[in-house]
Amino acid sequence: MSTNLHKALSEGATFEFINVAIWESEDSFKKATGNMQAYFKENGIKAPEGVKNDPALYQVIRN
Repeated sequence: MSTNLHKALSEGATFEFINVAIWESEDSFKKATGNMQAYFKENGIKAPEGVKNDPALYQVIRN
C-alpha cells in the first residue's frame, strides 16, 4: 500500500538501507515475497555481494 526507504546516517550501521512498507494483509506480504524469491531462483538472480534482504513482518507499537 505504501513504502519508505531509509538510509543509515552513520557508517558501519548493521543495516545501511531499510525499507518500511505498509501491506494490505499478512497474506499479501507472504505472496509478494514468495513470488519474488521464486522469480530470483528460477532466473538465477543473486543479490550483489554485501546486499542481503530479510523480509519480515512487524507490528507498530508506537506512533
